[in-house]
Amino acid sequence: MRSMNAKRVNRADLLRALQQVENELLPITAELCGFKAPKPKVSLKIPAISLGSAQQKENNASTSGKNEPQARKPSPAQFYRVIGRKQSELLPEPVDSKKKYPAFLEDVDRISPERMVALSVTPPEKEPLVAWSRLWPVLRGLLSEYTQTHQPDIPAIVRTVANGYWLERIPREQRLRWTANVQVLVDRPERTRLFNHDYKQLLANLKHLRGQTGLVIYQWLRQPGGRVQVESSRQYETRDWQIPDAGTSVFILSDLGLLDESGVAQRAWIKLGQRLRAAGCNPLVLLPLPTRYLTPALVNLFDCISWDRSSPLQKTTYVAPQNLLETSVFDDDSTVAENLLAWLSPAVRVEPALLRAVRHQLSAQDVDVGHEVAAWHHADVERTNLGFHFQAQPKVIEKYRKHFAVLRDKNPELAVNIAKLILEYHRHLFPTQRYEELLLLAALLGKDVPANPQEIAEAEQHMRELVKAGWEQADELPGIYAFLLHQIERQPLDVVGKYDFYQALWGHKKYELGAPDGGEIPKGFDPRHVLAFVQRTVSNERDYVLFQQGQQALQLGTKQGFEATDEHGFSSGSALAHFTTTSGLMLRQHHKADGEIVKSILPLNDKETLAFPLEEEEIQQLDVAGESITLERFQKPKWADRIRYGKEEIAVVSGGVTYYWINPVLHKELGSLRGFWFYEPDNTIRGTYWAESTGTDQYGVYADITIAGIPQRFRWVEPTAFMMGSPDGKNGEAEAGRYDNEAQHQVILTQGYWLAETACTQALWQAVTGDNPSSFKDANNPVENVSWQDVTDKFLKRVNKQYPQLKLRLPTEAEWENACRAGTTGAFNFEGELSLDKVNYSGIFGESGWAEGALHKTAAVKSYPPNQWGLYEMHGNVWEWCKDLYSDYPAGSVVDPLQEQIGSNRVLRGGSWIYNGRHCRSAYRDYSDPGARAGNFGFRLALGHELSPVRPGRAVQQPIGSHAAAARGGQAGDGQRGSSRRKKK
Repeated sequence: MRSMNAKRVNRADLLRALQQVENELLPITAELCGFKAPKPKVSLKIPAISLGSAQQKENNASTSGKNEPQARKPSPAQFYRVIGRKQSELLPEPVDSKKKYPAFLEDVDRISPERMVALSVTPPEKEPLVAWSRLWPVLRGLLSEYTQTHQPDIPAIVRTVANGYWLERIPREQRLRWTANVQVLVDRPERTRLFNHDYKQLLANLKHLRGQTGLVIYQWLRQPGGRVQVESSRQYETRDWQIPDAGTSVFILSDLGLLDESGVAQRAWIKLGQRLRAAGCNPLVLLPLPTRYLTPALVNLFDCISWDRSSPLQKTTYVAPQNLLETSVFDDDSTVAENLLAWLSPAVRVEPALLRAVRHQLSAQDVDVGHEVAAWHHADVERTNLGFHFQAQPKVIEKYRKHFAVLRDKNPELAVNIAKLILEYHRHLFPTQRYEELLLLAALLGKDVPANPQEIAEAEQHMRELVKAGWEQADELPGIYAFLLHQIERQPLDVVGKYDFYQALWGHKKYELGAPDGGEIPKGFDPRHVLAFVQRTVSNERDYVLFQQGQQALQLGTKQGFEATDEHGFSSGSALAHFTTTSGLMLRQHHKADGEIVKSILPLNDKETLAFPLEEEEIQQLDVAGESITLERFQKPKWADRIRYGKEEIAVVSGGVTYYWINPVLHKELGSLRGFWFYEPDNTIRGTYWAESTGTDQYGVYADITIAGIPQRFRWVEPTAFMMGSPDGKNGEAEAGRYDNEAQHQVILTQGYWLAETACTQALWQAVTGDNPSSFKDANNPVENVSWQDVTDKFLKRVNKQYPQLKLRLPTEAEWENACRAGTTGAFNFEGELSLDKVNYSGIFGESGWAEGALHKTAAVKSYPPNQWGLYEMHGNVWEWCKDLYSDYPAGSVVDPLQEQIGSNRVLRGGSWIYNGRHCRSAYRDYSDPGARAGNFGFRLALGHELSPVRPGRAVQQPIGSHAAAARGGQAGDGQRGSSRRKKK
């Protein structure tokens, strides 16, 4: 069946679409084109509005057999709409392409090369493998021999004589002395560079303790047994090594080739050991490795002593057989070594001295020299002449710094001590490295970082100067730009996110230089910092369109591409927003259903069309062309007959009434104007034929009319759903000051209405009726002393007779509260506390009496700020009559409620100048006899539909979209609250 709105689409179009889509998608295509299938007549009892997908699945499962196959149904058509449009704070339109620096660098001084010098301090000495006081007695015993002196051995002489023996010769004393000749063999291949300082310090101490007489020190140049270097007369010469004479002490400093995974060096040492043994020498090896690294072949040829603080410093006599040529000596130490590397990860560079100091902070039983070696040789580090640094891969360093955080949580005191060591051992270094490590430690340790706030502030300022210099002083400081790009590679994302300058470097490298891992911005990053150095401008302006294509796709492309048609005459889709930009980038903020926000930087160009798929209940925000555009996705509610997409509009048809979604507008002077549902298709609001002029402002759409010569402005309130009443505390905090007759329940208003932005003034009342019953006479004050019957009989009948097209009336109680709240949920529709500068009331919240400064009378309309929909004095000033008879609220959700069957009193809402603040709350309900008059009884005009619901019955969900309230604007906070109870009249 063809709908009345499908004027441009015929059956031929449907046949053409059938050729291009699957059969199951044809109903959706027909619906999007304005067709609908014939439906049987149904009763006025409406079905429940569509549930969420998870609940719908649960209901389907409960009503069907467990083993019964489910027929495949096409997905319901999905629709998008723009619900917000404002100036973008994160990605403003570029206006000055010559501007170099972001805001956080504008006041940063030029860096001075003179200040880029290291501090004149001496770093701590490298801690020894074993304290010299413990090591030298062991060496003395191993490198010594007993010799006979000229002194008589008195104890031996006494023992001989006492036993009755003659002295055949006088025994002499035997003393332990250094062996006359000691040959020291030092092996310093690259793999043992870690111990070069240990070798040097030990040899210096040995020379000082023993003396250099008979002490010869050889250093292998390549393989053991080959050429050596020896010091002679303070000069070094190279010679062939010769096997020493029998009895010569041979002292070796080496790893015996154990760290050479190829096995070549170890085999060379085995050959050398065999030669030494054959020559009558017993070589002693001080091995800077744990005994578990040794092999039986080496133990049989060398007297090996493990050189470490946990070692007993005794010769190793036995080790279990193993095959080190196939298995690395580091394999068993990898886990502990990685813990050690994690502790060291805040350091930019790790020297052997720092590695040793940090290892000695750990338990000697758990971490030994083997783990130190394993860390030095680990595959995740790169060694240099000065130390090692981690691989320049973000994942590597991030892994270890995350591990640091785990270890820190287990032992925070140790983490602080290690941080102190890193800062202490690097205090003499170039300031850039010092500051980088300090900022990293500050990010990892927070308030526990061992530095004062001034030092951290200096570090941040230095890094900002350095970043600025990278773009401004590259010629003056060669290599600084490359240094900065390399620096950002070694920063984990959680640290980059803490500093604006790091985010700017990260964004430049990712988006300007083309890092290959997509456009997503990590959590916590500020897009303004990320894009600080990204060139966003293009050569000329380009026009783009945001549009929906098909049943689910939301796309952005050029205007030219959008307006083009295919070979069958079909266009790209329905436009949601148009804009012009000179930027080559846009920012997408995807608000997922679980609350996560994913930000991505996407390129804009003339060729590609960007797609933004959304799941149900999700929102996204697009920052482009200097604007921030918020969109939501929704399905057609079950109460609506259909939703129709035009080239530039969305229309919802229900019960013969068609509502159009008017997109939000970004006005040059008024700023962001919210979107709204209306019953005419364009922004000119042509259907308000009863109005003299219409327009939109920051509050929404308005219409101006003149009644009996008095101007009156009306505000359009679109269909919506809201919670009427006040919370009772069962599902959260109860609203202070609430009464029992305020039971909170959902109300769905399916039709829009117009509401006067002020209460009826005395001037308007007098112009219509010819009299003024008010106690506080002033043309601009609200009329009071009018009863409900006065309003309906004396005022409304006369006005509607003179202006029949207006159909003026009183608002329903639900319409009044919805308009008063203006999308808020608190006690009042404004932010902050209730006060006399916001509301005309007694000045007391819950008690009787008057506060100082209270007005004690009515105030002129528009004396107090309006709510977010542009309605004045919805709180206080005068009570406002509503159309309803007073009765208890229903127990559940209701649609378009109007009570005119039960009760005798009419509803009054809003409080007044003589009442306390508790009675001015949005949810407070009052009532009086329809004939009663008082000096605080007034009213407000409404016009719109005829108060006949589009559909009777009950509902459980918002009528249009899942985020209808978001289109209203921001939420206001609760006002001041009290606790006293007011008795009913």
